[in-house]
Amino acid sequence: MASRSLTALVLALVAIPAFAGYWRPDPSQLRELRVSSESLSPAKESEDSWIEGLVTNLRRGGNRPDHVYRFAAVSAEYRINGKVQDVLTCAYRQNPQIFIILSDSSPPWAQFIVNFEQKSIYKPGWSTVYVPPSRSFCAVVLDHETNFRGIPVVGEAGNPSFDGRSVEWH
Repeated sequence: MASRSLTALVLALVAIPAFAGYWRPDPSQLRELRVSSESLSPAKESEDSWIEGLVTNLRRGGNRPDHVYRFAAVSAEYRINGKVQDVLTCAYRQNPQIFIILSDSSPPWAQFIVNFEQKSIYKPGWSTVYVPPSRSFCAVVLDHETNFRGIPVVGEAGNPSFDGRSVEWH
């Protein structure tokens, strides 16, 4: 009996990697991101101060905020099945071709990373994003460097579909 349980456990654990880490397109959900082509304004002193305070507090709490990635809120429309979602979309200050779409939960988390330069979309391997009450910017603070990748969001040919500063995917 114990041998069967162990065999079942081993088979279950072997099967997990076959499903973990892959994007599963959902044809019933059409996602769209449209970003206006505005340039990013420089960071304000208040943004610098807020992020410095955040990093200080994280260190005091025993964390290692070694890498801070700063994003500015942008004018963008994120839709699911044509319905506009009330979420914050931000562009990476060091490369405004990279965007993160945040959840509307509290605290917010990164739902998707969209890279218009590389024409790619990812589900990030990290989730915590720090957003001030103004929602004019956000910061991703990690103890390691990131290349803004994760689980590739891909499906059949043409999914995702990029067109200028717009992208659609299932």
